[in-house]
Amino acid sequence: MAHKNRLSRRVLPLLLAALFCLSGCTFGLSASVEDLMKAPLFSKEQQAIIQALDRGTRGEIKLIYPKEGAYRTPVVLFDINSDGTEEALAFYTEKDKVNVHLAVLQLQQYGDGESEWNIVFDQEGRGNQIGFVRFDHISHLSYYNILVGWNVFGESNNSLAIYGYQQGEDGEHIVEFMSREYEQFVCEDMDGDYFSELVFLSASRTEEGVKASVYKDVGRSAVEKVTEQTLDPRIVAVRKLEAGEGESGKLLYIDGLTKENLLATEVLAYQNGVLSLVQQEAVVSQSQRQKTELYSQDIDRDEKIEVPIFTADKKASLVQMRPASGYQVDWYEVGEKRFVYDRTTYENEVYKFRLTLPTQWQTGVTFESNLDNTVITCKRGDVVRFSILRLPRDESAQSYQSSGFEKIGSSGNYIYYCKPQEDSNRESILNVVKSGFSILN
Repeated sequence: MAHKNRLSRRVLPLLLAALFCLSGCTFGLSASVEDLMKAPLFSKEQQAIIQALDRGTRGEIKLIYPKEGAYRTPVVLFDINSDGTEEALAFYTEKDKVNVHLAVLQLQQYGDGESEWNIVFDQEGRGNQIGFVRFDHISHLSYYNILVGWNVFGESNNSLAIYGYQQGEDGEHIVEFMSREYEQFVCEDMDGDYFSELVFLSASRTEEGVKASVYKDVGRSAVEKVTEQTLDPRIVAVRKLEAGEGESGKLLYIDGLTKENLLATEVLAYQNGVLSLVQQEAVVSQSQRQKTELYSQDIDRDEKIEVPIFTADKKASLVQMRPASGYQVDWYEVGEKRFVYDRTTYENEVYKFRLTLPTQWQTGVTFESNLDNTVITCKRGDVVRFSILRLPRDESAQSYQSSGFEKIGSSGNYIYYCKPQEDSNRESILNVVKSGFSILN
């Protein structure tokens, strides 16, 4: 019994210490279950920043994590003003309050070699959740701007706020340059001047239609709207906005739903400060597809966006095919005056992979799934060319590999294998499949 008591005395402090560490998201006396499960690990510098924030706010605070993007921690280090020393961004809520604050801290160096983090900007944000935080050159200073996506739990509206340094009579200060609600936006250097423009799609369809607007720095540290364009009236709701390289500059690709619940693509160009539609009638008409999750995208990683085009017979076949059998898509690049065919792919949303088909395979080739949807078979006529197998990582593939299956890729919990049917063309078929195989996001 004495041995058990000694063990309890040793283990209990360790358990309490572990719980204390796990509650690192909340400062003060209370810690939620959600906080206890997060188990944040902060660096020594981040801990110093959090302590400075706790001193500066003089109250219980809770650190808040961005939901998306490259920066997923509540304390972000970044050299905003390009002076060689990183500033710190911190996101938090105050006790008994909902909205998230953005605080910016700078490291103050003292003559005795000591240093201390101090809050230089602290402002309540525009929501109780942080969608993302990122950095970009928008204002015509050599400094970075802070872009924060705010949203409110349970609401669909998103708000983007732009922060950055502004020169005043008594020096530089961080201010909020602008904020705006949006449905979709991109931040890209659209005109090649080394500063990014902001392109917004309206959060709701007006009587005139969905509008795209471009905002940029117009001087005086002001970011204002410089041009806008109304989309094709057939597009009533926006799904995705993306920028890609065009023949003479960046193009904007907008995927949106029509009244008939088809997905269509609109392409816009931004040249000489003006937004304009590119081949409006042709692009919107020819790109309409029943697969409302099949977006325009850079499928060959050449920084150009390809638009999926279906012929009438392919549209009809989408309804008839079993989902696991997949479907074929023709992809086109959009030029200023014409469509340029790029490639044909086989898409399988159940197995989550894409296969680029060589020219000789694009006619007379079909794909079938077996009854339990474990194998996809490619046929030309009645002749099997190859089979693709997807297995969970924890399932042995030894028996399949011994029968001729070879690994071609992996994603998440799955590994993909291919087996050419013709031994005489085994290597050539494997090379074609491996080079054309990719994972669907």
